[in-house]
Amino acid sequence: MAKILTINENNIKTIVDSLQQGMIVALPTDTVYGLGGNATDNNVVKNIFHLKKRSFNKPLSVNFPTLSSIYQHVEPNKILDIIAKKYLPGALTLIVNKKDTSNISNLCSAFVDGKWKQAVRIPNNLDLLNVLSKIDVPICLPSANISGLPSLVNAQQVLEQFSHTDIMILDTLQTCSGVDSTILDISSGYAKIIRLGSFNLNNIKELGVEVK
Repeated sequence: MAKILTINENNIKTIVDSLQQGMIVALPTDTVYGLGGNATDNNVVKNIFHLKKRSFNKPLSVNFPTLSSIYQHVEPNKILDIIAKKYLPGALTLIVNKKDTSNISNLCSAFVDGKWKQAVRIPNNLDLLNVLSKIDVPICLPSANISGLPSLVNAQQVLEQFSHTDIMILDTLQTCSGVDSTILDISSGYAKIIRLGSFNLNNIKELGVEVK
């Protein structure tokens, strides 16, 4: 049976240990709750797709605590550097080219024009960043809802929708905005809008980044 864990160091350790053991947990972001799991484990990623009833042709975003941890898995990107310096952590999901050496499951990625592309995030939630900083693998974290249903913004909503499972749900001291992140593909030298969300794109344009 699903259960909510209040925020304290013991429960954060429980969440980290569970992720390292290949379990799926529900985690808060600055936007909505997500279903988190080890992004390098194909079986874990498959289980997240099944739990969400999500089509396998819809890749998953992967969350990191820092820009340097992102660069362990993706190719250098000047736009990512520019945006990260000013606006990350934040409500942005950025699509970049994945390194050939990355061990992130290709189920999380999309193969486009001969390159594997990966959506990455540094979420602006201190509780989640605390978890991410304590685990040595990237965490895929799509929204914690059955595909097609509204996104969930608190632990109780996640508990109600996934009560039939045995997932643990980490409560948060912060408020989720309820508006999904803005998704930009920055893999080709400009910012292509994939999904409009809570982030104001004028802030990107003011950095001198072309937005299409």
